[in-house]
Amino acid sequence: MTSAPFRFALGLAAVWWIALVTLVLYASNPVTLNAVQLKIADAIVTARLVDPAAGKLDVDKEWTGRRGIETLQLDPQLFADAPAESTWLIPLSRTAEDRYQVTQAVIKNSRGESVVQPPYVYRWNDDSQEQLEAFLARK
Repeated sequence: MTSAPFRFALGLAAVWWIALVTLVLYASNPVTLNAVQLKIADAIVTARLVDPAAGKLDVDKEWTGRRGIETLQLDPQLFADAPAESTWLIPLSRTAEDRYQVTQAVIKNSRGESVVQPPYVYRWNDDSQEQLEAFLARK
């Protein structure tokens, strides 16, 4: 037969593990949009991935920028392992050839040096929509 303090400690440990598992399930991989990237983008769109292997997307909505962007051809590595028909939030920069590429933000590191960040694209979901709408409201 086990003592009361042992049973109490065992119960407390079980509650703690349940709390940790709950945190992992509900707080893992949150979407955080890069505000610098959004600020310097020439256009911000949501687009549906038509052909993952080719990086081809159909634009669903233009949130900012010049209107009339219907399709995009981007680096397929940006969408590695992404299923066709998934929707993405994409900050875009216009190139000299009047085409578009994913915007790359330049930030300062702790030593004051400029660092070019990778071209981030974001899965479109409730979190990314909420963050985008908050960003646009502050703009």
